[in-house]
Amino acid sequence: MWARLIALIFALVSTAAVAEPITLKLAFFSSDRSHLYLSGAKPFVDAINLEGAGRVRIEPYLSGRLGGLDRLSQLIRDGSVDIGYVIPPYERAIFPDTTVIELPGLFKDAAEATQVFSQLLEQDLLGGFNDFFVIGAFASEPESIHLRQPISSLADLKGKTIRSNNPIETEVLEAIGAKSAIVPINQTAQAISAGEIDGAYVPPVPMIEFGIGRVAPVHYFLRTSCVPQMLLMSREKFDGLPADVRELISKHSGAWFVENYNRVNTTATEQVMKQLAADPRRKVLFPSEADMKTADEVFKRIVDGFAVQSAHNARLVEAARAAVAKLRTTVR
Repeated sequence: MWARLIALIFALVSTAAVAEPITLKLAFFSSDRSHLYLSGAKPFVDAINLEGAGRVRIEPYLSGRLGGLDRLSQLIRDGSVDIGYVIPPYERAIFPDTTVIELPGLFKDAAEATQVFSQLLEQDLLGGFNDFFVIGAFASEPESIHLRQPISSLADLKGKTIRSNNPIETEVLEAIGAKSAIVPINQTAQAISAGEIDGAYVPPVPMIEFGIGRVAPVHYFLRTSCVPQMLLMSREKFDGLPADVRELISKHSGAWFVENYNRVNTTATEQVMKQLAADPRRKVLFPSEADMKTADEVFKRIVDGFAVQSAHNARLVEAARAAVAKLRTTVR
């Protein structure tokens, strides 16, 4: 009798263990209300949690609770984090080749940069990814300049101090006679309000989201660098999951992820652009043909300068340009 009872208890415990879903910890540096989360993580999290209900669940850890942006890839590698929202410019030593996505003037919008980023990964042209399973590789809108004082041309930026977030944007600013200041995005609005800087490089949606638009009503859409971003798992963690869970994650990675990111991001960007254009308190301007010619010459020098650093860099630029050309031909 006791033997049968003990066997029954063990059976019940085993059944409960089998029924317990796999939980994957996702690290994100900001709020789940931020555009970056809504476009770059939420569609994936929601899809997995819905379709994998009872089998696998992704649990987001927000506001940097599991670690900072400058070492997230290591936390993914060592298993402290199962899935991480990685911004390569913060870990350039690990992902140096993603710099090609930051080069100015290559991409007309985030959708184009995102598709090219994903294609370069699929072609195995980008180093640093051997230890990772890439759920999604995507990019921001090309960053433009938002200022507190009116301007009317590219020349009016000379002498102004503009917030940037990478060396390439600094190079662009210096080439047009402006000054660069590295300021965290969550401190940028205060820096502009205090007169410490004159404006900021930032894409349209984060410009509103982080309060920069409240103190910078002049929007100069000189489209420069896109910011590469990724959702990563360690290859070891991914390979160790049950086959059905791997299949579910793979289903919502790659092309599926890109399509959903581009859909959410494009819609949000279009809404912000309409709001800016409709607001009489704001000045929205785009470079003149002459200013764009000047800017394009600067962009070309920077891209060519990256390409001549090595044969590998030259291949990256060639592949990116070829992918852009193919995309634009297909769209037509």
